[in-house]
Amino acid sequence: MIYPVISFVSIFLGLIPISLFSVSGIYLSFPLLLIWTIISLCKNKCIYIKKRNALITCSFIILILFVSCVPLLHAENYYDLIRMTSYGLFIYLNCSLLVYCHNVTFGEKSNLIILRNIYIVGTLNALVAVLVLVVPSIRSIIYSVIDTSPLNEVHLDIGMRSSGLFYFGGSIMSVFHCLIIYIGMLYASNFKRKISLYDYTCILLNILGVFVSGRFGFLFLIVMFIFLMFINQKKSLVRKRIIINISLLAIVVIFLLLIEYYEHLKRLMDWGLEIFINYFESGKLESHSTDILQTMYHLPNNILFGNGVFSQIELSTDSGFILLIWYFGVIALIFYFFVFFVHFVVASSSTNIYWRNVFFVALSITLIGNFKDIYLFASNGITQIYIIALIICSSNYGEYKKNDGARKYKS
Repeated sequence: MIYPVISFVSIFLGLIPISLFSVSGIYLSFPLLLIWTIISLCKNKCIYIKKRNALITCSFIILILFVSCVPLLHAENYYDLIRMTSYGLFIYLNCSLLVYCHNVTFGEKSNLIILRNIYIVGTLNALVAVLVLVVPSIRSIIYSVIDTSPLNEVHLDIGMRSSGLFYFGGSIMSVFHCLIIYIGMLYASNFKRKISLYDYTCILLNILGVFVSGRFGFLFLIVMFIFLMFINQKKSLVRKRIIINISLLAIVVIFLLLIEYYEHLKRLMDWGLEIFINYFESGKLESHSTDILQTMYHLPNNILFGNGVFSQIELSTDSGFILLIWYFGVIALIFYFFVFFVHFVVASSSTNIYWRNVFFVALSITLIGNFKDIYLFASNGITQIYIIALIICSSNYGEYKKNDGARKYKS
């Protein structure tokens, strides 16, 4: 009984970018996983490193060496990307221990347990995000235990948006919940005998989590649903009936919430639907965020090698790709794309179709998201799921074919 609890706690602390009394959740997750790993090793459960695992590890190490050399080449003192990438390597180590401990303890059910717990943890964050926005008393209780950014407190006070359990939320948290929605629909489609009201409620909560945290995720969610409706179900692994039902349910619930809490949610609606409101009024798909985003796309004189600068404040840009170009030009872009390509090749070779699809969605979010924010292996929830999916795909532990596996693990 103790190991399922440890599994949930370690995934919760490692997945959510939460700060408990100024200590990052992943720092609390690591010693827990380390103890679990030592216990597993004492039971003579050896760690076997495959070539694909070694390849992924090398890709992170080489990436750190690359970003560490740039300040020397440009004689600049910008270390944010070095710290971020080093933290990404730590996340990789933490996720590796997590997957190993689950494999040893739960055997062939380990991948399903990780998938389910990620889904539950994501849904829990969505629930908190909604509650702290509409119930001030709950907000004060939760934020007396965990830390949140001053900007989130301002947004909550004016009823504009919520960061839930994330220290920083915003658009990154909104697309995080898009990924959780896909995981939830995949889980319900393949591992549930009957899709219940509970499943629809969890997915709906994540849709609300998207809506209260960032507009970028709302747009991504619409595109994702359209894409899943047109792609073959055998490839998407999501039943189209679930997509239709949850879409209709979300429209009805949001409509009812607007009727009941219109004055409280008016600021959120005006902000969240600004781009659509502007389109109907002026015929242009634009918002305050898109106007700001346009000003972020400015490049250094040296496009090939950059200027060695990596600073959102100094460069007035949040785009990960633009920051990379300023740091070390097109060379940095090519290097990062090569790392993503290596990971894509590793995941593509896996026969674990469920986690392979989760990786593809996480990779898509990472690549698209870097046009607006920084998704360069930082702790944002998406990186953690990306790495967990990559590790599982590379190890192929507990693999199963779709038809046999789905019947075997249905609950």
